[in-house]
Amino acid sequence: MADPSSYRPKPGQIPDTPGVYRFRDEHRRVIYVGKAKSLRQRLANYFQDLASLHPRTRTMVTTAASVEWTVVSTEVEALQLEYSWIKEYDPRFNVKYRDDKSYPYLAVTMNEEFPRVQVMRGHKKKGVRYFGPYGHAWAIRDTVDLLLRVFPVRTCSAGVFKNAARTGRPCLLGYIGKCSAPCVGRIEPEEHRELAEEFCDFMAGRTGTYLRRLENRMMEAAEEMEYERAARLRDDIEALKKAMEKNAVVLADATDADLIAVAEDELEAAVQIFHVRGGRVRGQRGWVTDKVEDVTTGALVEHALQQLYGEETGDAVPKEVLVPALPEPVEPVQEWLAGRRGANVSLRIPQRGDKKALMETVQRNAQQALALHKTKRASDLTTRSRALEEIADALDLDSAPLRIECYDISHLQGDDVVASMVVFEDGLQRKSEYRRFQIKGFAGQDDVRSMHEVITRRFRRYLAEKERTGEWAEEGAEDTPTQSDATAASGNPATDLDAGPVNGFKDEDGRPKKFAYPPQLVVVDGGQPQVAAAQRALDELGIDDIAVCGLAKRLEEVWLPEDDDPVVLPRTSEGLYLLQRIRDEAHRFAITYQRTKRAKRFRSSPLDDVPGLGETRKQALIKHFGSVKKLRSATIEQSQEVRGRPGRSTGPGEMTERDAQPTAQRDPAFSETQGGSEKTRNEARQDQPQETQAEAVQENGAEVSTDATAAGVPEAAIPELVIISGMSGAGRSTAAKCLEDLGWFVVDNLPPALIPTMVELGARSQGNVARIAVVVDVRGRRFFDNLRESLADLDSRGVTRRIVFLESSDDALVRRFESVRRPHPLQGDGRIVDGIAAERELLRELRGDADLVIDTSSLNVHELRAKMDAQFAGEEEPELRATVMSFGFKYGLPVDADLVADMRFLPNPHWVPELRPYTGLNEEVSAYVFNQPGAKEFLDRYAELLRLIATGYRREGKRYVTIAIGCTGGKHRSVAVSEKLAARLAAEGVETVVVHRDMGRE
Repeated sequence: MADPSSYRPKPGQIPDTPGVYRFRDEHRRVIYVGKAKSLRQRLANYFQDLASLHPRTRTMVTTAASVEWTVVSTEVEALQLEYSWIKEYDPRFNVKYRDDKSYPYLAVTMNEEFPRVQVMRGHKKKGVRYFGPYGHAWAIRDTVDLLLRVFPVRTCSAGVFKNAARTGRPCLLGYIGKCSAPCVGRIEPEEHRELAEEFCDFMAGRTGTYLRRLENRMMEAAEEMEYERAARLRDDIEALKKAMEKNAVVLADATDADLIAVAEDELEAAVQIFHVRGGRVRGQRGWVTDKVEDVTTGALVEHALQQLYGEETGDAVPKEVLVPALPEPVEPVQEWLAGRRGANVSLRIPQRGDKKALMETVQRNAQQALALHKTKRASDLTTRSRALEEIADALDLDSAPLRIECYDISHLQGDDVVASMVVFEDGLQRKSEYRRFQIKGFAGQDDVRSMHEVITRRFRRYLAEKERTGEWAEEGAEDTPTQSDATAASGNPATDLDAGPVNGFKDEDGRPKKFAYPPQLVVVDGGQPQVAAAQRALDELGIDDIAVCGLAKRLEEVWLPEDDDPVVLPRTSEGLYLLQRIRDEAHRFAITYQRTKRAKRFRSSPLDDVPGLGETRKQALIKHFGSVKKLRSATIEQSQEVRGRPGRSTGPGEMTERDAQPTAQRDPAFSETQGGSEKTRNEARQDQPQETQAEAVQENGAEVSTDATAAGVPEAAIPELVIISGMSGAGRSTAAKCLEDLGWFVVDNLPPALIPTMVELGARSQGNVARIAVVVDVRGRRFFDNLRESLADLDSRGVTRRIVFLESSDDALVRRFESVRRPHPLQGDGRIVDGIAAERELLRELRGDADLVIDTSSLNVHELRAKMDAQFAGEEEPELRATVMSFGFKYGLPVDADLVADMRFLPNPHWVPELRPYTGLNEEVSAYVFNQPGAKEFLDRYAELLRLIATGYRREGKRYVTIAIGCTGGKHRSVAVSEKLAARLAAEGVETVVVHRDMGRE
């Protein structure tokens, strides 16, 4: 290992100019290439104290034996030279993307006398037009097969072509009309080249012009009664449309762009690229790289751009490149791309719209590619064996750790502190032996103490099981905890861990159950403090045959007890990958449990601990008294006035004297701080009868079920439910919007499995959500099965629900899909009508169960709204509701406003010193505003305008209107006018809400 100070350049030797530098090892091999705007500043960063360098950078500078540099004129030249040197030297410490496959391209050999269409891989050749890359070669062949009917370009090899020319007979494609047969002189070279150019134009996205030309020729042939030629042209048009449907339109305006997304972790990064040409995704490719150097996402993007366009020129570099992060600085990279293209190139991050949505899709592909790459490594037996051997060598273990347990602590700012234990055997997950813990020894945030407690509890159970089976060593028995000791220390042994009671010692296959099987290695998520706590817990229990280590997430360092320095595994170590997977799985399992407990706590109420008090009675009491505080102070007579479903310990509509007492008097589990401490509640429950305790909250160490059927849904609070489904394109969104305007709580595209959960949440809203409408999109058998299960669940609870099914004729649906240029979600590689038929067959059973079927074939939007109003509006027509919003123009227009008014024609109170500190809610500010000429006249005329508009809104079925009143800062004039206008509308019977969007901004 070299000392960087031995080859550090002397002060003043390094120029302060742009350039490219190379680090070489002792054998003169280039191990790293980098560029810099200022060589002096950049190289100085490498020769700092080694302790302050990133571990990967530290490894590089200690491996190197010399450094040299080359000065260039501009940063663009530095970028070009860096790319050239990386390709030439292949330095080990640079980021290098590697393809997991050789991507095929559709190529047209325009450099030949008779251009040929073929599948090509590898390096690109001069004079050849390329399209792609494609994910699979068969996708290219399918597309070419469709297009050869219209563009019969040569596809045969040189040998086949020469043989046909020699014999004077074309190949089979020439006989069936899918080749113009230039080999036998059926077409001149100039005509064949023109045909190939038309093929290239079509593949490049210029499809509209050619289709219109064919349609005109078809109409002319029909008018001239040349019906056979017209039929051939019609079939040609259908073939071209089918080829176009294989690539859905994802971006409007025939956009040409490449979208690059990056998914990364500490050691690896995956890059995915979507090539969009003519608004359609024409190709996709991906790379995976080891993160040898300490790089940001922007630097990964820069390396990807170098590899993607380093050897491309002209149209192969699109005019727009969308990335997740910009390189720093971005100008040289943008200039370099423009030089490769020969025109300006836009390099930016998409912020909104279709491009951002497509970027999210590319990002998901990148994440999936990274996960798949890691899964492939984990599924290989040889790889797992090597990983276990590397862990054993790094930790100096006697043998490979065949069973590894990993522990993680999770909490939210000290609340709901829990822990997880995951088990890997032979490098694979063993989920049946996962366990969850609640921290009971103390309250608050202390990961070290939590880890000590969890390790202690887990291995006390191990010692207790060992003693119970007679495997306890005789010597030293008096120094080890007994079964009773372990039970007393941890409470009920069946609830100490979320594992349930121990029923016997052996499984059916003869393996030890639960916690009787010890691991060879304990891994904790954390650094030196957590490792020390785990080792201390084992030492206190007298266990000395289990190894302990910790994995710190920041730098992926492995810590051992008693060691001041961590063990740094190589970046390519399979052992490190295995430890990472185990640690990440423990983190996932812990945080899932913590979120579940937090959700239970948020939904809990002090009334949950009252014996004999069911959900319906609780809802009735809260609704009657308004709050738990008022219920505490209520008398017995007042409580008995409340009607509800009788509990097991009460008669119909009555409460016991104990239940009617003020809460704080009858149950010590209640306190003035909304439920008291956990300890007080547990003590109170221990005095309750056994059958009553079953309905109360379980022991602190046991898990509380969140299942909806266990909790129950109070019938009195169950909201009315409407499920909207039907054919794609039949108007489900319009129907949902109509119900939303009628005051329903609408959830669009809700997974069917979550419908019962939504009903339960509505029931817990204490009447605030009385009507729920959900839109479900059933496109697959799994979703359909989930919907049937949810409907059965709702029926078993007695939930009243209606299913609204919307459908249309095939012609109407095809017309709607074609008008928006979208494929049907189920058509696949077929036609739109194929997708419609598949969906109609899929939904046949659901249509038969529907309570209301609406055929929208001949309905427009307003007629569909009228039908929905007739079914769901009720006898009284819903009133129009208004939201009056004040805002400041300097902070942007409100995007959801129906009407916008500008108050900047009035003098600004901001410039009146005595009014500046106040807002439009102040009486003096309001008086100042309405004393100005035109203020009252504006209010009168605007209110009159709203009355006129409201009539039209009601006629069209609109139930909500948002009126935005704006001024410069949204603090004075707009606030005062909004308040007056809202008061005017309220006086006229319009339900009105006032919102001051920007009043609190500085």
